[in-house]
Amino acid sequence: MSKFCQVCGKRPSTGNIISHSHRATKRRWVPNLQRIKLRAGDESLRVWVCTKCLRQDRWEKAVSFPTQP
Repeated sequence: MSKFCQVCGKRPSTGNIISHSHRATKRRWVPNLQRIKLRAGDESLRVWVCTKCLRQDRWEKAVSFPTQP
């Protein structure tokens, strides 16, 4: 899985962790991705979406019907 949002395209960013002695160590900040089911025309797709897009409703969620026991 590539760690990027399939709605807005947000990707991991890189930077340094700076210790008290000012040594720099590389690190990555990855977006908070959730797997959801989106409606695409008359079918549904499972995609990775960041939580910012989830809160802003930039997508149309697929309706799931409960199964009968």
